[in-house]
Amino acid sequence: MQLKQVSGSIFLRCAFTCFSLFSLEAEENSNTKLEPFELSCKEPGTVTISSEGNQATMLIRGGRGIGRATIQAANKKFPTKVILRYQLKGLENLVLTKGEVKLTASVSSSGDHPRSLLLTRAGKEQAALTKESQFWMTISIYDSEHKLIDTLPSQDGYFQMIIPQALLQGENPLEIEWIDFYR
Repeated sequence: MQLKQVSGSIFLRCAFTCFSLFSLEAEENSNTKLEPFELSCKEPGTVTISSEGNQATMLIRGGRGIGRATIQAANKKFPTKVILRYQLKGLENLVLTKGEVKLTASVSSSGDHPRSLLLTRAGKEQAALTKESQFWMTISIYDSEHKLIDTLPSQDGYFQMIIPQALLQGENPLEIEWIDFYR
C-alpha cells in the first residue's frame, strides 16, 4: 500500500493481488477537511482515490479489465461530487450499486460508441433514464491529454462520469463492478 499526501489531497493506491481493507485517516490541511475512505478489492489492478474539499476522484486502471471494489466513506456520507475515471480501453459494463439501487452503464465498442444506462431498484428494472432523471450519468471519453474525444480511449485515455448524487444517498457502501470488453 502506498499512502501519499500531495497539495492537500490524499492518494491511496491499492494493488489488488489479494483482498485488502484500508481505513484512511485524513489530516486537515489549509482549511480543507479530507474525509477518510474504506476500500476493499480483490481483482488485479489499481484503484486510486483522491479527495479534496467535498469532492472525491476514483481512478481505476490496469488489471485484467474485469474488477470489483467496495468503497465507503468512513462517516458513511460521500462527498457532494464523486468522479469516476476508468483508464481502460473499453467499458462494456459498469455496475454501481448502493443498497437496493443499481445503475448499469455501458459504452459500445462498435459504431459511434453509443452509451446506455439502466436503473434497477429492488431487483426491478425501471423506465429508461433521461437527462432529467436524478440518476442520469453522462459518460465522457478523454484522451491522454485530457481532451474530450468521440472514439474509445487509447493508452492513458479514460472514461469519466460523475456519480449521480441520488445514488450516493444513504449509509450503504458503494459497490463498483466493471468489464472493459466482454470476452
